[in-house]
Amino acid sequence: MSQSLSVHDLNWLNLNLDEFVEAPDIARQKITAAALLEMLYGPNAVPGAILADEVGMGKTYVALAVAASVFKRKGTETKVLVLTSNNNMTQIWRKRWDLLRSKQVENSFLPKGKEVDRLDRIKSGISFVSYESMKNTTGNEVRDMFEKLAHAKNAPRGKNRSRLLKELFRAQRLVEVPVGTGVENPRTLSRRKMNRFWFDNYDRNYGKWVSVYGAYRNLQRLVLSTRRPVGTAADLLILDEAHRLGGEQNHAFLQEVLSSKAHRALLVTATPFSLDIDELIERIKDLYIMTIIDEGTEVSKLKETLNEFRRAVRTRDPPSTDLKTQVETKLRRYLVRNTWPDKWPNGKERRRLNILDVPQDLMASPSHAFATFALESKFMEMLSEGTRPHIASNRETLCSSYSAIRHSNEKSGQFNDVVAFLPPKAAGNESPKLEFAVSEIERIVRSNPTSFQKIVVFCERNATIRELRKRLKDRFQREQKDGAKKWVKVRAALHRREFSGNIDRARFASYYFKDLDASRIDEALNRLNKELIGREPQIKYWSETWGPSQHIDYVATITGDQSEEDKPIEHTQFAFNLPGPPYVLICSQKGRESIDLHLSCRRIMHYDLEWSPSAMEQRVGRVDRINSLAFREKEPVEIYLFDLKGTYEERILKVIRERTEMTRVLLGAGEWLKDDGELREMFAENLADYKLNFSPSVNPSS
Repeated sequence: MSQSLSVHDLNWLNLNLDEFVEAPDIARQKITAAALLEMLYGPNAVPGAILADEVGMGKTYVALAVAASVFKRKGTETKVLVLTSNNNMTQIWRKRWDLLRSKQVENSFLPKGKEVDRLDRIKSGISFVSYESMKNTTGNEVRDMFEKLAHAKNAPRGKNRSRLLKELFRAQRLVEVPVGTGVENPRTLSRRKMNRFWFDNYDRNYGKWVSVYGAYRNLQRLVLSTRRPVGTAADLLILDEAHRLGGEQNHAFLQEVLSSKAHRALLVTATPFSLDIDELIERIKDLYIMTIIDEGTEVSKLKETLNEFRRAVRTRDPPSTDLKTQVETKLRRYLVRNTWPDKWPNGKERRRLNILDVPQDLMASPSHAFATFALESKFMEMLSEGTRPHIASNRETLCSSYSAIRHSNEKSGQFNDVVAFLPPKAAGNESPKLEFAVSEIERIVRSNPTSFQKIVVFCERNATIRELRKRLKDRFQREQKDGAKKWVKVRAALHRREFSGNIDRARFASYYFKDLDASRIDEALNRLNKELIGREPQIKYWSETWGPSQHIDYVATITGDQSEEDKPIEHTQFAFNLPGPPYVLICSQKGRESIDLHLSCRRIMHYDLEWSPSAMEQRVGRVDRINSLAFREKEPVEIYLFDLKGTYEERILKVIRERTEMTRVLLGAGEWLKDDGELREMFAENLADYKLNFSPSVNPSS
């Protein structure tokens, strides 16, 4: 596979996996896959590449197209390993591979996907595994590892050893020392490694740990090393959510378990610009760590060029054309990034930001004026105590709702002074923001006179979600009752005529079609089937969502708190992707990743704001995707945020808007996010001067 690859090498590959995906997007995905193959296997190959397309552009299928091409050229004995961040994503990747495989005219060279739970169980073909559990270590495993190391020549003995063991777990805030037996079939550690642990972590002169924290972390790393598979794990390693590798535990997993375990590596992430430049360089170094190729001087030369770009940003001096060309040329060896256009082909905006101003008369009403003053006073107090733990989280709680404040205060007692000024709970008063949000959500849903519009509402506090859900259900209670009454009549008519069709779809039609006549149910179902083409990702969930015994919600939630209101995520996702109820879906951060909510919805509301632009982008990516409603209709994705004039949340909104644009355009934006407001505002005005292009060319091999 030494020959240079171009887009023409992928003519055999069918990426038309959905009838709504248009030819230009399929072509873009093939071009991107071809560029990655050129980077990995061309004449100037590097050990690995980073696929960094924006959210919703089909990165999964591009990465799998690369894997399919490797199998076509090397055969089914090839090992491809896909590492995901959690078990749910493992299933999603495997299902998407099965779909891609099923669409090929000839797929005998594409093996069936298999999910595994341990790296030493990987054989030829394509394997999918989550590193969520593999990267974690238990106290029992650490205890076992300590006892194993106690047999080393220079290990402490007797009471001294017992004391050191207790100190280890006391530092982890554990009163009891775990009993052990946590390591499953641990591999033998070399004497050199065992002795090295004590040399690095134990001060023999004073009989104590050099650092208790450091000793515990090094024991964890030794536990991880026992999970290292023998031999080379993969010809190609694909790692999803690569931006998470910066975490201490994730990086320890990479170094101890994955180092030199692949011939080539492909990292997948949608947020490379939200990293700072040093982190981006670390991700490129990770490519060398995972593979069997030596780093040499390549990364250091790249670092020099990126540091020149960094200096240009720091001095607020727009980089020269020559410097931008150097950065693009050197980084393109490792990075491919496509971005969404700002407009649809019809000239309409692809995304439209709607700032909802909370009315001043609502803010100044007697029931809220004292509460607002108390909130702002609390913010000032917290700002003066800047070292306070979780200060950002506490501020966000204060911005969310009165319910969130009361709920948090019940657990911590931190907001007694604020709660004293809140309007009486029994009177049903809520924060101006929540009361206004309920009205605005209802207005948006009812904005089309012929059919309800769907909206996803993101909210970080479960107490706020419960209050929103309760109030919104009251707003749509009449329609929900009318739908239930109509279904009773339709069901009776169907029973009289001994209807033999799909009863679940008939029930859906009775709610969805306002003009449904039971005598013409077959006509309505034909109309429904046409509308649902391309919008049934999991047909098996019909009975769990629209079966005769199922409760129908106009307002649904995804919170992960296992409440009676929450249905299984896959059921809620399926129902929301249909055009009928539910029309409002309120999500906590549980709904921010790994689910698609785009087939019937192009509206999203950020009720609670997040400081991280990549987290906000992940939210929008739930509805802004290929084959989304906005994509098919060429209408904007409508994004709603609240502006509470004269409050702390107004400042949060301003900073987030600046940060979001920076992370989309500015390389290394992560290191400027915490910078002063003046610098962020400067970037907001002159971002175009710093913009770089990493999209692949039509013919990557040229």
